[in-house]
Formats: sequence, structure tokens, C-alpha cells
Amino acid sequence: MKLISKLVDSDFNLKKVNCVFRKRRAARAVVLCKNKIALMYVGNLKCLSLPGGGIEGKESIKVAVLREVMEETGCSAKIIKVLGRIEEKRTHSKFEQISYCFLVNAKKEKRISLTKNEIKNGTKLKWFSLNKIKSIIESNKSNKYDGKFIAKRTNLVLNEALEYIL
Repeated sequence: MKLISKLVDSDFNLKKVNCVFRKRRAARAVVLCKNKIALMYVGNLKCLSLPGGGIEGKESIKVAVLREVMEETGCSAKIIKVLGRIEEKRTHSKFEQISYCFLVNAKKEKRISLTKNEIKNGTKLKWFSLNKIKSIIESNKSNKYDGKFIAKRTNLVLNEALEYIL
């Protein structure tokens, strides 16, 4: 899978600190449904994120992304394009993550199923029309450390998807 970007502290004018990383692999999606895109508003970080999350056990990346889309948006989905991967090294959080990203076409089916942690963080599903996505990308920023990485990752992947969609 092609590399979209590597995100590190210096991308946000922050100094790297020495640490031992907690590593995570995640699957994320740009969810397209009836000319709208689903994004998750993360209240405690005041930014938007792609639906997605950790890959469980021996789960494949593609199975993980479809499961995460169902849990967070209530939609069944079909992968229509592999977008690429984002690698993050957040030294202040001692966190290293690779996010494998896809464009999916979705069909609304059921209620969303957020985790306790997502609910605690004020995460909410929001749908945006395609014609507003470019302005969403321009305004999606956070002043919180982890939020800076999440917003930048989301914006990079959305731009990648828009090249295919538009």
C-alpha cells in the first residue's frame, strides 16, 4: 500500500522527545453514501476524524475497515479504492500508528455502535455533502497535541479520496 505521508512532531513545530512507542495498526475509511461523506467529530480534541480504528488480532485490514465502518456509521460498505497509508510517530503521547486507508461506498443499515472511550471523548457521527468537504479540510484543525495529528491525517486522506471522487 502506497505511503500518503509520515506525520511527526516537527510537522507541527514541536520538539521530538525520546520514548518507547506503543504501536498500533488501524484501518480507516472515507465513507461515501449518497453524495455525503461521514466524519467523526472528536469533541475532546475539537477535530474531525475518519471512521476507523484498531485492527483486532489476526483480522485482515479489509475486514477491519468494513467492521469499523459498520460500528461507527451504521453502514454496510464496499471498498472501491485503496487510498494508502499514513504513518504517525507521536513522541509526546508515546504512540506510533500506521493507518491503512480506503474509500468505501456505503449503504445505511443500522444504528452506530461507539465504544465507551469514543463516547467519553464526545465522538459524534456527522455527514457532510461532497461540495463542503474542501472547506471542511481547510477548517479541520486542533490545538491539542493528538488532535493535530488526527486532523492532519484526516485532511490528507480526504484530499487523496477527492482526487478519485471529483
